[in-house]
Amino acid sequence: MDIGVNTPHMTADPNLFAKYTPREPPTADVAALPPELQIAAMTSGDIDAIARLLAWREGISSEDARQRANDLLNLPHENIVLVARVASDVVGFCRAEFVSRKPPPYENVPPGWYLIGLIVDAAHRRRGIGLELTRARLTWIREHTGMGEAYYFANSVNLATIDLHARAGFREIVRGFTFPRVTFTGGGVGILFRAKL
Repeated sequence: MDIGVNTPHMTADPNLFAKYTPREPPTADVAALPPELQIAAMTSGDIDAIARLLAWREGISSEDARQRANDLLNLPHENIVLVARVASDVVGFCRAEFVSRKPPPYENVPPGWYLIGLIVDAAHRRRGIGLELTRARLTWIREHTGMGEAYYFANSVNLATIDLHARAGFREIVRGFTFPRVTFTGGGVGILFRAKL
């Protein structure tokens, strides 16, 4: 799931959601986590790679993607952006954002840390990188904020991300959830999940 920095849309675009192919047992058909995988905070040197992922995933121009990647680097301190590198190549990124209690249209959004945005390059999916990025954000939230829970929301048709986040401890708490500037399309509805840290 990626809501981006500008006006986001949760659609059923083939690049937006990973193809969902459940595994039985859960580890079947999954390549081993790359031993050279490193997860770290985003730096200015990651802008081009993140722009490439955004352009591919969301079907936007390279100029728009570069601007959005640059915007990620300059988010307020209530955000964290992490990248996944295999060797020296950025193969994925994600962010988390603190949402405080705000006036409408946020009145139905519980305050707290939200996992927002997760993109893994298609060539590196099903290797556990998305799950590692998710766990890294949860660890960061627990260690840097002392919060005991985190939230995440998804389009109900995005079964791949729902399954991934369930493995990280997220449980559904609200169906029909809305979040300002996010549109859930493709026949889906918003679902809010929470994980205890």
